[in-house]
Amino acid sequence: MKAIVILTISFYFSLNAYAQPERRPARMTYTPRDYSKFEQLVREKDQKYTQNAEYIQNLKYWIHELENETTEELFLSEMQSSLNKLRTLEGGDLAESYLDIREVEMAVKVSIDDYNKRVEELPVKLWESGKSKQASGDLEGAIADYSSLISIDPDFLGTYLQRGYLYYLKGQYQEALSDLNIFIKNNSNVAFAYETRGWTKNILQDHIGAMSDFNQQILLQPTEKAYYNRGSVKSELGDNFGAIEDYTKAIEMNPNFSMAYNNRGWAKFKMKKPNESIVDLNMALEIDPKNAVAWDSRQEVKYSLGDYQGCIADCDKAIELISSMANSYFFRGKAKLKLGKKEEACKDFSKAGELGIIESYALIKANCN
Repeated sequence: MKAIVILTISFYFSLNAYAQPERRPARMTYTPRDYSKFEQLVREKDQKYTQNAEYIQNLKYWIHELENETTEELFLSEMQSSLNKLRTLEGGDLAESYLDIREVEMAVKVSIDDYNKRVEELPVKLWESGKSKQASGDLEGAIADYSSLISIDPDFLGTYLQRGYLYYLKGQYQEALSDLNIFIKNNSNVAFAYETRGWTKNILQDHIGAMSDFNQQILLQPTEKAYYNRGSVKSELGDNFGAIEDYTKAIEMNPNFSMAYNNRGWAKFKMKKPNESIVDLNMALEIDPKNAVAWDSRQEVKYSLGDYQGCIADCDKAIELISSMANSYFFRGKAKLKLGKKEEACKDFSKAGELGIIESYALIKANCN
């Protein structure tokens, strides 16, 4: 029995020879950590995000306002580029985008400075472009440039004078009058402005207004042309004696003034002085053989004197110089009719009618079957 007991005890100890003692989890102690710096960083990042988002929105609003200030394609293109960059930044880390946003803002400011510089230079460029086109005969292009200049700088007064003059040349008399009125209202010391407005008013049948403008032109610049202009209006008003005085003054100032001789000769013809008229008209043609108006004037005087061959010769010359000289076709037809050349006369009457002389149709009806 004793041996068994020993074995049993030995066996018990052998079973527990390598047994581990029971282990419990170590106790954890809670020591609060300092998260304040981390939270501060989070708050700062959130704040940067919000600030940068507002920054972008303010820039976008500003750019849209700028876009409404102009229609210039270059500036609008630059603004669209800046908007696209802002939209790209919105899709990234806004909290870290301040410098990039700032860069866009600076680019917009550069665009504004460049635009303002172009705006300052543009009036001069448009003025020079308009003058160049005007000199080359491109009246439409010049008017377009002057109109653009007026739209951006209404105080550039010379533009109204130039555009008004071009409107006059193009036969747009109301537009010409409007521009010239604006110019003269602000600058009353330019003779050319009164001259152009005077002729504009004369064409619009405001002969009294034209006379006033030509009087002012003479006060400012008493040239042969100014006296010629006033003489033309006096003739329109039936003051042939006054017209002759002004034409004579113009001739005294410029003895080679062909049209002054023509107009003085025509005024004398209207005063029933055909022989004195012929003298002036001969002088006009001696000075300028290509003066188609003088040939046309003299043919009518010759017709009144019964010189039908001479009338036809002068008509031929006037038509040779200006093929649309309606009055010369009309009187050539009348002279040919007097000489019994009915068929040729009828052709001239027909051409004169086509060119606007209504009286021709009565002669066709009476003489041309």
